[in-house]
Amino acid sequence: VIVEIKKPDTPLFKKQQNRANSWKLSNELIESYSQILEQKASAQIKFETNQSKNFDNEGKLVIQKMYDPKCILIIGNLTKELDILSDQDKMIKQKTFELFRRDSRNIEIITYDELYSRTKFIVGNSK
Repeated sequence: VIVEIKKPDTPLFKKQQNRANSWKLSNELIESYSQILEQKASAQIKFETNQSKNFDNEGKLVIQKMYDPKCILIIGNLTKELDILSDQDKMIKQKTFELFRRDSRNIEIITYDELYSRTKFIVGNSK
């Protein structure tokens, strides 16, 4: 698993809307997405060419294979970006983000507010 972590205040959207009932995604989000794709490609090449020489505690060579690793991008705060918008704009931004996220094969995009909610749920249910 490859994880890329950006700041919670990284914008997810640009200030303007697209024409077709969607919102423009921020340059920071698109660049982060591109960055993790490059990291995935580089990691696969490194492992396939056996440039990655790892040793265990006893000094024995560990041969590791990598097959289409999952990637996780943690970025932004969707709740905060939707907070002051009209209901219509909230709906358009949520739809745009979900369509982008669901069409991102092998890259799970998680926002900090979602990560916090998941953590709160796990901690709350473990008592």
